[in-house]
Amino acid sequence: MQIDKEGLVEFCRDLIRIPSQSGKEKAVIHRAREEFLRLGCEECEYDEFGSLVGVIRNGPGPKVILDAHMDTVGVEPLSEWARDPFGAWVEDGRIYGRGAVDMKGAAAAIVYGIASLMDSLDSFSGTVIVSLSTLEELCEGVALGNVIKTHGADFVIIGEPSSLQLARGQRGRVEIALTTTGTPAHSSTPHLGVDAVAKMMNLVRLMNEIELPTHSFLGTGVQALTDIISSPYPAQSMVPSRCRATFDRRLVVGEDESSIAGELHDLIEEARKADPDLHASAEIVAARCSAYTGHSFTFRKFIPAWEMPEDDHLVATAAGALESVGLGGQTPTYYRFCTNGSYSCVHEGIPTIGFGPGDAELAHSIEEHIPIDELEAGAKGYAAIVLELLG
Repeated sequence: MQIDKEGLVEFCRDLIRIPSQSGKEKAVIHRAREEFLRLGCEECEYDEFGSLVGVIRNGPGPKVILDAHMDTVGVEPLSEWARDPFGAWVEDGRIYGRGAVDMKGAAAAIVYGIASLMDSLDSFSGTVIVSLSTLEELCEGVALGNVIKTHGADFVIIGEPSSLQLARGQRGRVEIALTTTGTPAHSSTPHLGVDAVAKMMNLVRLMNEIELPTHSFLGTGVQALTDIISSPYPAQSMVPSRCRATFDRRLVVGEDESSIAGELHDLIEEARKADPDLHASAEIVAARCSAYTGHSFTFRKFIPAWEMPEDDHLVATAAGALESVGLGGQTPTYYRFCTNGSYSCVHEGIPTIGFGPGDAELAHSIEEHIPIDELEAGAKGYAAIVLELLG
């Protein structure tokens, strides 16, 4: 397979130059469609979530989806950036900018990798579906789920950055909200009220004392307090009557919504033993999300962890394919963050792996960049895996 390295680099830079925070991906999706059509993929359309779906049908055989999300996080504060986050600067063989690693680099590599197969149609039989999806940073899996429902899939490849290693699992994520309510009073006479923030402090302590489970492959779960908001704010000499704390918890295989709900129930009951008058609740967060197309929906922020067996057909086949293009001899890894793979692997039961160029630790950072050599190697890797699966 021949990868047009120059075209790949320029396409990646074009994608980075176009701001595309979640729900605002229209311009970058349209640019990607232009490139896909130029490269010879004639079946290339948008869906209701605004995702771009390119399909190459080449006779009977399995269906393979390669997915890369096109939305990014924001860039504030701009003063922290040494370079224009949308400048797509090239320095020392690297492309810098927001989305370079997470994950416009992978999107470009997938498009060019699959485009390289257009001259090898006699080498495989089946259907290749490229999903350039939206909204992943806000609601992992939802947009990819729509692609799967529409087109079906026998295998899914998630292009999230893995430093070109094969990922056969990921940690999950749940967003938990604790709420306490009290009674407002003037801060000069706090005994006449009930301070909701003071009530919250004990709940936060108990949350931090929860023993998180450990998994043999995914390691130990992680939990972080991400915000505390009191009301009214600013208080203006008032004892706050409401407080909300949010925790981001990273899950391992075996944790589900019912087990988390049970933990939260036990936490509230434990807190009430010390404070019988406590008015508090704990819940998994649900949020309203909207695509740039106008399509809106409610997303419950529980994204399960998953793991593929090391001897699974997809895992073994992908490992052999990567070795054939000089990317072998690696120990399979996992994603410490969430990906769209939770939907394909857990909700749909479709064999799923991850593979992508770039260092995941650079995602969301002000030094985000991707090595050009990894970009090219990633494109070859995607093409090789598809050929091996469908050949």
